[in-house]
Amino acid sequence: MWRLFIISTLVPFLAGGALAHLFGVRVWATNPELSESVGSILSRLLARLDRGDIKLSYGKVSPWMIHSEGSIRLPESYLESRKSSHAARAMIQIGMYLLHEKHPSTVDWRLKVIKTGYILPVFVLLIVTFSFVVAKLPALIVVAALAGSLGLSSILLWLSLAVEKEAALLMVSRIEKLRLMRRLRDEESLVSSTLAAPWVSLIPGVLLKLIVRD
Repeated sequence: MWRLFIISTLVPFLAGGALAHLFGVRVWATNPELSESVGSILSRLLARLDRGDIKLSYGKVSPWMIHSEGSIRLPESYLESRKSSHAARAMIQIGMYLLHEKHPSTVDWRLKVIKTGYILPVFVLLIVTFSFVVAKLPALIVVAALAGSLGLSSILLWLSLAVEKEAALLMVSRIEKLRLMRRLRDEESLVSSTLAAPWVSLIPGVLLKLIVRD
């Protein structure tokens, strides 16, 4: 019974990982770097959107606490980075911020799901490891509990994926309409990387940091 449970709960996790690699990670790995920094691109974007009310800050950031009212916080490494994946992630954060203005509850739900992907597997791992050492919990149950947490996180990420895809489409429309990038190659790289970003997020965050060393 436990083996069947492990296999069934790992199916959404493995399927999500496969799609994340095919439509997300692989795209990021093959796209060329941009000819200018992420910081300068984002500043130009907000200027052309006439959104001087949105302030960007750079520093340590949690993936589920990306913005507050009037402010978006991004990793410090993004400021001078020319990676299209960094620019894409920043675009998603801005897109989520803009969506939050119209659909706050939906975006908040997505951010809570992302947080769950970071915290739940680690929490379950700590509990079952302690139980395995102290209470001699069978190893199969330990594996089943961990597989269940990854499966649940993956299902929630699947269910809320549309929110992030909507943010990606919103930003792609702005990139193309505003002719944000000065070079066609840069625009193509940024657009495809932005569309790939939601697929990458199908990987629960606790593993995403290990798989995508970005």
